[in-house]
Amino acid sequence: GFVYHCNDNNFIKSNTNGIYYSTSQIYFDRLEKIDNVYKKINEEIKKGNIIVKKFKDITNERKTFLYRGIANKIIKNNFFKTSKKLKDFYFKYYRVAWKMAVKQSNTHSKNHLD
Repeated sequence: GFVYHCNDNNFIKSNTNGIYYSTSQIYFDRLEKIDNVYKKINEEIKKGNIIVKKFKDITNERKTFLYRGIANKIIKNNFFKTSKKLKDFYFKYYRVAWKMAVKQSNTHSKNHLD
C-alpha cells in the first residue's frame, strides 16, 4: 500500500467524521510505500494515531444511522438492478441495510402509484 503525504491543499471537512475532500487538484509532498499495511495499521493503533471503534461497541442509534446510510447508497445506485455482484455483496454482508433499502424502496414505489 501507499500513503500519500499532502501539503496544504485547502481540504474541506465533510459531514463524515475524519473524511476530507478537495474541489481542486491535489499535490503530494511525498509518497510512502508500505510493504505490510496490516502491520503498519496495528503499529499506528498502538501509538494512538488510529482509533478503531468496533461495531458491537457503538450505540444502537449510531448503528441505525450507519445502516440508513448504506441503505441510501443501495437505493441511490440502484444495486437492486444495476449490478448483480454488488447486489450479492450488500445482500450478504449488509443484510440489515439491504432490508431497510427494500422497505424504503417499496414505500417510495407505493407513493408513486398513488
